[in-house]
Amino acid sequence: MDKVVPLSFCVQPFYKNGAHIIIHPSHTFLERQWAHPFSEDITMLTKPWQTGATEAIRILVDSFENNQATYKAYFKEGKAKEIAHEQNVMKAMMVQALFWLNGQNVDLMNLKQAISSFAYTPLNAQDRLGFILSHQNDRAFVQLCSFMDDLKKLNERVNLLKRGSQL
Repeated sequence: MDKVVPLSFCVQPFYKNGAHIIIHPSHTFLERQWAHPFSEDITMLTKPWQTGATEAIRILVDSFENNQATYKAYFKEGKAKEIAHEQNVMKAMMVQALFWLNGQNVDLMNLKQAISSFAYTPLNAQDRLGFILSHQNDRAFVQLCSFMDDLKKLNERVNLLKRGSQL
């Protein structure tokens, strides 16, 4: 599937105007995430924010945690291009997890407004997210890791709350 990236995702550092993504039918959910940030939100293939958000967020967080070592190795080796790609994908995973946790697909154009309306966010989410998205350095990466850890805990807490209300 060849898809033009909607203007709402053409935000730095993710996509430029007129960008295309090609989704291969054989790619798994996780392979799509690493190949193309926001692929689920752009293509609407699985819509995890509507069904299965808890599990999708778990997959994103686990993948994020497993790839931290790769990022650090790229950093030590001075591979700037690889560092930028890894960090952008990880940032996209963070944004997706936050939106999906709140039952919404990603909206990069109204990010601050959306976050202020969310029921579930980590502490100081707007400020932290703004810093992480606008910087490509070690401090931003440390903050990104901290934010993802907070999202992991929040995801489990929300899952327990939802399961408890179903009893």
